[in-house]
Amino acid sequence: MRGLDYPIARFRCTPTGSACIRKAAAYETSEADRSPTFFRKVELNKYHLSTLCASMQRYTYSELDSEGREIRLMTLLPRADLDETHVTLRNVTLDPTSPPSYEALSYTWGSTQDTVPICISTVIGDESALAESNDRSEKPNEISNQQFVPTYNVLEVTRNLAVALEHLRYDQEPRVLWIDAICINQQDMQERSAQVQRMGDIYQLARQTTVWLGPEEDDSCLAIETLDDLASRITVDFSTLTRLAIGENENDVALADLDKDPPFDQKQLTSVIRLLERPWFERLWIRQEVQLAKSAVVVCGFNFLHWDRFRSVCFRLALGGYLEELLMEKIYGSCVYDSREEQSSYDSLFYNLWMTKRCKCSDQRDRIYALTNISSLPRIHSPEEQQVFKPDYGKDVCSVFQEFVLKEIEWSHMLHTLLFCDLQEALPNAPSWVPNLPASIPDYNMTNLGAAGLT
Repeated sequence: MRGLDYPIARFRCTPTGSACIRKAAAYETSEADRSPTFFRKVELNKYHLSTLCASMQRYTYSELDSEGREIRLMTLLPRADLDETHVTLRNVTLDPTSPPSYEALSYTWGSTQDTVPICISTVIGDESALAESNDRSEKPNEISNQQFVPTYNVLEVTRNLAVALEHLRYDQEPRVLWIDAICINQQDMQERSAQVQRMGDIYQLARQTTVWLGPEEDDSCLAIETLDDLASRITVDFSTLTRLAIGENENDVALADLDKDPPFDQKQLTSVIRLLERPWFERLWIRQEVQLAKSAVVVCGFNFLHWDRFRSVCFRLALGGYLEELLMEKIYGSCVYDSREEQSSYDSLFYNLWMTKRCKCSDQRDRIYALTNISSLPRIHSPEEQQVFKPDYGKDVCSVFQEFVLKEIEWSHMLHTLLFCDLQEALPNAPSWVPNLPASIPDYNMTNLGAAGLT
């Protein structure tokens, strides 16, 4: 399990004996108390830090060298050093030939109106001790005392992220992560645009992408155990969408048959559905974050499951008739569909816009920006032209959509975008030939796909 960056010494196997699900032994609270405990801890941290805010300065970001491919990495300091959540930030060069060692976090921001203060400091001195997270020989106290200044600064993060940090924090070891809300100065539109351009590289070069679904609740532990049990008995060849039974006994073979029910009781099925209904599966950006990852792990509370196993089970459930239509569409789009595996024109940017119609994002410009790294643009065009949709948050939504329509018509030599120009749902201040994406796009199905001339 070392490849998943979860130290074996800190985890024990669940009663099922699964090698893919482990639970932190240091937090053996009851299932009923675990999530509330962490929410209470966040509340205590918020209260404690709030009383100190008058004497603590708000964190000021250092500038990034945009020409030098710089990004920021965050180090989550261990509990052995500090009670409150404390992180450090440092600037590093994202060199594809020799990338720094870090994990990238995929998560749901939550409400920006509900925030929690965390302590943050800037790294000084030799940065190599924190950069090499695979080398655990240094003592945490020695690392932390050497690496950050003692003056605390304050950074506000959403409650969802604060809860995630509490769960992901190790007891004895620092953990190096890239988290967009912390590693990007969200108030600097120029930096935000430049860093979003690099997000494809950030997730591709990360040692691992950690998918945070949220704290343990609604029998999520049972859901993960159920999914892991099913994943241990079937596998999926996604290049051919073929389901194969790992075992040869009758029950395992039946699991690969979509016409037969999986061996779930009602409690197990309910827990799985509740897990799959979590907000993470609705996010638009997750398509890029998991599709570009070298390796990914799904974490819920203190339980985790490798992405490949999780994806195989989602495929079995999404196409097996056990989920309602909207949930099935959401799970298929977020977990099963991978545009890089498609061998047809379906992986165009326009098709991916169609596939992600129901996805949520806080900025409508991301309807385009979140998909360009996982969409194939026409091969007849130069690499420079394929960068036409570089994120630029200085442009308004109308300009971004208008640019997309013009390029889609030029590349496809078709006018199918005009089919979706609905004057009743027109984009404010936009020309009549620019559709209001994605509201004006019909619901996805193969009939509509053929009507648009894309088959």
